[in-house]
This record gives sequence, structure tokens and C-alpha cells, in this order.
Amino acid sequence: MRVIRKAELARKAIMDACSTCNGHGCRECMQKVERVNILSAACIPVAYWNYTLKGFKGDDKFKDNIEKYVRSLDELYTDGKSLAIAGRHGVGKTFAACEILKAAMTLRYVAKYTTMSEIIDRIISKDYEFKTSLLHSDFLVIDEFDSRYIPTSDHGKEVFGTSLENIIRTRIQNKLPIIFCTNNLAGLSDIFDDPTFTTFAGTFKSLFAESNLITISANGVDLR
Repeated sequence: MRVIRKAELARKAIMDACSTCNGHGCRECMQKVERVNILSAACIPVAYWNYTLKGFKGDDKFKDNIEKYVRSLDELYTDGKSLAIAGRHGVGKTFAACEILKAAMTLRYVAKYTTMSEIIDRIISKDYEFKTSLLHSDFLVIDEFDSRYIPTSDHGKEVFGTSLENIIRTRIQNKLPIIFCTNNLAGLSDIFDDPTFTTFAGTFKSLFAESNLITISANGVDLR
């Protein structure tokens, strides 16, 4: 979800607070404004715009693993390595995924954040522009990846399952990384074993069968 008004207010606050140009637009404040534009365009949630990995107060091992992933972005992008961040609610999965996207954008990659529920809503409503953005972003985050968001009707499952398979398959074939965030502690394997995925479980598993998925466990206490 792109938050146009929030971005507008953030840009205004930056300009108003600039003691160098008093809101007229110096190089320093315009760089900050451009950062807001980029974060908004990538649909990164507003709550994560000003967070940094340096200030993360969660599990140190999890933080180290995310920093290691960030340091290897060029290599991981070249290899098309996807990532599953698995852990309980509130341990920093979304935060970590957004930090990866921000680091990718610093390196001039095209990034996109979305959620499982948004994918369902917009794919079933035949939002082709949205689907195109999922296919063409260099790094894609799918947050809250969980079978509970899949429609219960046979038609809904078919439409969603086929579309999701197409998105994942196309990205993997083009070596475009996907970053999944899931509350399933075992990562994606438990999700694909869920009866809801029965029709597509074999396909999804085969897509990640060639060691092209890294799983990082997000441990620690609820930080909310």
C-alpha cells in the first residue's frame, strides 16, 4: 500500500525543519525528500522508514544474519537467492525485511514490499499493474506469508494458487530474489504441507528444491 499523504507530510516536515535553506530546497534536504519518495514508491510501511539495523534491539544472532545478507546483496541478487525469515510475532521479521529493501535501494535495485493478504485481494480483483510490479522488482518482500490468508472457495484457491505459482516461478526463473516473512517457525516447508496448498504443494516445493532459498530464524522476545 502506497501512502501518498504520509509521504507528502514527511516531505513538508523535512523542508520546514531545514535550517540551511528554510524550506526552499537545498541539496541536503532534497536528498532526504528523495529518500521519502523512494520508500513510499517501494510501499515500505511508514513505521519502518526511520529505523536502522544499527538501532535494532532484538536478538543479536538474528541481527548478525540479516547484516550478513545485506552485505552480500549483489552476490545474492546475481545468484537469485530467496530468503525466508521465520519467527514468532513481534521479533523483527518485517523490520529486517524492510532493512534489506532499503539497503537494496541504496544500491539502486528496484524494491517492492507487499503482504500475502494484499496479493490475494489485488490478484483476485485482477489488478494487473500490481502483478507486474511483483514480477519486475529486483527484490520483493512478501510479508505474513501464511496459508490462512488463502481464499476458502475452490475458485478462490484456483485463481490465487495459479497466480502465486506464476509469480514465484517467473521470479525464480529470472533469478529475482523473494524475501518471505512467516510466523511458521519451520519456514516455508510447513506452509506448503498445509492442506490448503494441496493442489500446488508439489509445485511450490519443486521451485525451491535447488538450494535457492535461505532460511533465517528470527528469535528473541516480542519487541512491540
